[in-house]
Amino acid sequence: MISLIQQMYMIPTFTEGILSATNPTLVKIPKDENMVFQFQYVLSLLRESEKPYINPKNFVKCMKNADNKPINVFEQMDADEFFNMFMDRLEFSLKGSNREKIIKEHFGGEFANQLICKDCPHFSNSVEPYLTVSL
Repeated sequence: MISLIQQMYMIPTFTEGILSATNPTLVKIPKDENMVFQFQYVLSLLRESEKPYINPKNFVKCMKNADNKPINVFEQMDADEFFNMFMDRLEFSLKGSNREKIIKEHFGGEFANQLICKDCPHFSNSVEPYLTVSL
């Protein structure tokens, strides 16, 4: 989790975009439950703090799993799994904000799938959005 946050922080346009994100509905959510606010706080600490470390405890508390319970930091989760979960939550939280497209602008792409029948003239084309590339 921390490694991914540090990598996202190192993308200046993404960091600036998240730090400048505003949304009237975000203001109504208590800060200790507001994932966008907590992410902004972590990014601002990475930028401004002279401490050798930061404590992401409040950020972790507001990260919820599919059952809307805080994620278990003692449970194994790979970086791709966390990234996808986090981006889903962040994208949902940024809807209606001035930065609602920031995730697709920085991490989004499209797969072009083409299926061609060997024995007949039929084929199909489809485009699928993605945030990560599976290898």
